[in-house]
Amino acid sequence: MTTVLEQSKPVDHVSRYVSRYTAKRGRCASEPSWLTGARDEALARFTASGFPTTRDEDWRFTPVSPIVATPFLDAEAGHVDANRLVLHLFGDAVAAELVFVNGRFSAALSRTENLPAGLAVGSLAQLIATRPEALEPWLTTAAANQGSAFTSLNTAFFEDGAFVEIARDAVIDRPVHVVFYSTGGGAPAVAYPRLLVVAGEHSEGSLIETYAGSEGTTYLTNTVAEFFVGHRAILNHYRLQRESLSAYHVGTQAVRTGRESVCQSHNFVLGGAIARNDVSAVLGGQGGDTTLNGLYLAGGTQLVDTHTTIDHALPHNGSHELYKGILAARAAACSTARSSSGRMRRRPTPSRRTRRCSSRTAPRSTPSLSSRSSRTM
Repeated sequence: MTTVLEQSKPVDHVSRYVSRYTAKRGRCASEPSWLTGARDEALARFTASGFPTTRDEDWRFTPVSPIVATPFLDAEAGHVDANRLVLHLFGDAVAAELVFVNGRFSAALSRTENLPAGLAVGSLAQLIATRPEALEPWLTTAAANQGSAFTSLNTAFFEDGAFVEIARDAVIDRPVHVVFYSTGGGAPAVAYPRLLVVAGEHSEGSLIETYAGSEGTTYLTNTVAEFFVGHRAILNHYRLQRESLSAYHVGTQAVRTGRESVCQSHNFVLGGAIARNDVSAVLGGQGGDTTLNGLYLAGGTQLVDTHTTIDHALPHNGSHELYKGILAARAAACSTARSSSGRMRRRPTPSRRTRRCSSRTAPRSTPSLSSRSSRTM
């Protein structure tokens, strides 16, 4: 009888991560207090909320039980042969190329020399150790209010990530490329990549963000990217997700724009058994224009779920969205778009939500979900 009761006792998945964080915190005593505080607050949010379920409105169509039930280990520092990365690299076509393996910077695989004037790139871990004051105004601030448990876990556990800064008035002709590669193999592991992009006033630049991994391996990529686009700055962003078809990918993208700025973000989803991406943009200056586009290609039993939120915090900003995809076999996709205005006004307008979902049961490919919205507030 005792054995039966013990076997039927539910597993406490939250405590697994809390215990792991307690052990990690002791190893991060050298971190600045502001970052330790942000990590503690993130873990407290995760502990209070737990993992989302399909009973939660924003996660109705993303069953994360396969992710939650898998006892992922923390990904260890890995090595990948340069030849395996050839298909994912752009070489001299980009101004800089930063490669992260299992969430950690690989100087040997990266190219960060001879940068154009006004461009600074590097490893977040190195900057936290040497110049944490340069990161304090930005790191964790844009994503701090994201309600996802996965975002909180990333903030609590990330060890490294990419930092890209475009100086005021600088124009960078070639894009910066950041690659996050997971080696997989062995027991399933989780990596927590982080990306921080700061585009100064009157600057202009482009960023390509790539996620990939060893095909046939099971792992989890839990990533957070924060973008700060200064007054009258122009930032073009391209995100290519090419994870293993046996892997899981959960991403958060938080954008903050300034006055008369232009930000265009294009998401391409090809990989992952479950691919979830949450994109939020707060338009904090008048006269700006923000575009959030996406394209997915899914087959087999893949699930792609995208949530976008645009907050017109100040008036006279334009926003545009277009999401399209192709599904084959038994793949499914869902896209939810939410917009609101007036966070900084006395009388905010109600938020608007649009959701479109689609699935395929036939073994042939067909164009599917198309969601388009454009408004000025």
